[in-house]
Amino acid sequence: MRLAGCLLLLAPISAMADEKPRLSHDIFVGRIDSRIRRLLQHEANQWIPSTELTANIDDEIERQINIGRFWIGGATYDAVLRRGLSWLARHQLEDGSWVGDGTAKNDSIGVTSLAVLAFTGIDGWRPDGRDAKVVDAGISYLLLHQKPDGSFGKITGMEGHSWATIALVEASILTNIEGAREGAADALGWLVKNQCKDGSWGVTKGKLGPAICLAWPVQAVWLAKTVGYQVPTRDVFRGVTGYLDSRTWDKGQTYGLAKDEPSPELTAAAPMIRLLTGTSRDDPAMRRAFDAITRRPVSDKNPVLYQRHFFETQFLHAMGGQAWKTWERAMRASLYDAQYKEGVDQNPREKPTFGSWSPDAGELGEQYGKHGSTAMSLLTLEVYFRYLPPGFKLAAPKREVIELER
Repeated sequence: MRLAGCLLLLAPISAMADEKPRLSHDIFVGRIDSRIRRLLQHEANQWIPSTELTANIDDEIERQINIGRFWIGGATYDAVLRRGLSWLARHQLEDGSWVGDGTAKNDSIGVTSLAVLAFTGIDGWRPDGRDAKVVDAGISYLLLHQKPDGSFGKITGMEGHSWATIALVEASILTNIEGAREGAADALGWLVKNQCKDGSWGVTKGKLGPAICLAWPVQAVWLAKTVGYQVPTRDVFRGVTGYLDSRTWDKGQTYGLAKDEPSPELTAAAPMIRLLTGTSRDDPAMRRAFDAITRRPVSDKNPVLYQRHFFETQFLHAMGGQAWKTWERAMRASLYDAQYKEGVDQNPREKPTFGSWSPDAGELGEQYGKHGSTAMSLLTLEVYFRYLPPGFKLAAPKREVIELER
């Protein structure tokens, strides 16, 4: 089955006359938002292609509401998110950007995109809600610094471009920001054009490594295709699959740049990349990856590396099951413990770190500092309700049958 609505071409938007293609909101059903809920119920015959899993719209929204009632270490789930978002909002600059406190201080595009995604990923997101001005300013900054070819120049690397692309695609769906749709299409066009012959997007100095040069571009392309942009996913994903196949020597349990150079980051990201590019949950390689990840839950011996554990959380959530529930409880507790909470009853300005996460020992923390670590921690906590997982299908909502009097 196909997504309804016109498809947005990657050609320049100006060439499309006055038509405004309609994109699909289906994968955003997890956002507890009455506007999106009404839209989904109105367009209840439009589904994400799948035969694997089915859920009623109302049941799915109720499930997401229940997630928000979880308690973590004495704080509600929503409170942990709000602390982090408030910290990010306090550190947004007047021009709408963020500047990290790591080694990549000049990469305002990357850290701004991550911060914006932290806000648009919350449940109950509304284009006229409490965080709308924050997101509007951030997206406007990205559009202002986008080049005519769709790139962001030398300001950022491939990971930052991918984050910006995802942010623009989401903004084109969830907000009314002028230019977001055109910017998203241009960014996608540049991303597809710059895929390397080996299927990756390159591993060069200054980037966060092989996982980033696959995982984030794939996330951007998958999201865009799912909501209705016309993207040549068959060719893109064929290249990605070939690259992954060439980087594993034990049937998908570990990945690396060479047989004797395993990469924990690529190993963590690869299973979700596989799902997004079309591998079934029931594939033996997916089950092996699932078992391997759930055998190493977050603990003192396996501390959080925010980006690596984001990919693992995303994958395990898509797979589901009891092992996932056990694993994610440890993850939530660990993220709660790592968040700065001093001064809960004091003025946040007197506690400048309150609500943030300290940089981790990985490359994300090194390059983007507290800003990157805080945004990625929030993205991990938002995995539950950001999108419907790949392969998730919505069933038609229940309709009341009214008997007419004869």
